[in-house]
Amino acid sequence: MRTTLINKKSVSNFCRRTVLCALALVAGLLFAPRLEAKMFETTLYGFGESSVNGIYPVGELLTGSDGNFYGTTEDGGAYGAGTVFKMAADGATTILHSFGASTDGWFPSSGLIQDGYGNFYGATNAGGAYSCGSVFAIMPGMLNVSVNNPDWGGTNMTGTSNLILGLSCEVTATAADGCQFCGWAVAASGSAVSWVTDNPLFFTMQPGFSLTVVFSGPAPTRGAAPLMGFGPLSTNIVKKPKNQRRLDNVFQSRPATDNRLFYSLFLNYILSIH
Repeated sequence: MRTTLINKKSVSNFCRRTVLCALALVAGLLFAPRLEAKMFETTLYGFGESSVNGIYPVGELLTGSDGNFYGTTEDGGAYGAGTVFKMAADGATTILHSFGASTDGWFPSSGLIQDGYGNFYGATNAGGAYSCGSVFAIMPGMLNVSVNNPDWGGTNMTGTSNLILGLSCEVTATAADGCQFCGWAVAASGSAVSWVTDNPLFFTMQPGFSLTVVFSGPAPTRGAAPLMGFGPLSTNIVKKPKNQRRLDNVFQSRPATDNRLFYSLFLNYILSIH
């Protein structure tokens, strides 16, 4: 049987070193200087300078997909019934909508949420179609419809409440009397312009979406005066006698403010024909 001898002095030294290390660790934790993170507060925007810009923000700020901050105020705005605003990181604020002009609701009661298309949604606690509040949608990019010549025709949007990104829309072009519909120039953000001849036109609302309807003008009337404004030429040209033409030249060249010159020219003419 093998016997292991333990040196008592070595054990004592090991224990002493262990205890000293533990005490040093505890002392370091207790008395070492603490590093604290300091926070600095700064004001990006102050509500109340003008009630038109909205007052009394309500709910939390929402960080939009574009990196800006979006929120609501329960009062103020152009009609005194609250606003939806956008704020950049530097505090630059833009009013996106003022409540109270119609049945869109009054006094937003919460912040906003955003869907995958970039639309914002919220609620008001008053107003609306039945004066008991509403749920609203704010679209970051509205539809831009233009006409190449308003005198040649116009457009009619069906279901204007569906101008929300990602939803289907319908627009019809109507030509004026004597004019003709040619087509649509369709463009969306980041895409090339395409030519479409469907009428009515069905499309899905996208960011930066724009439509330009093209009409052709009325055909010129046969025998009408040229577009430059010159009158039609006479076909009955009568050749006047030489003396009559010379007399016409005298009358046409007469200055309105100098009768003496006129009489002198007229006298020379009389003498020349005798």
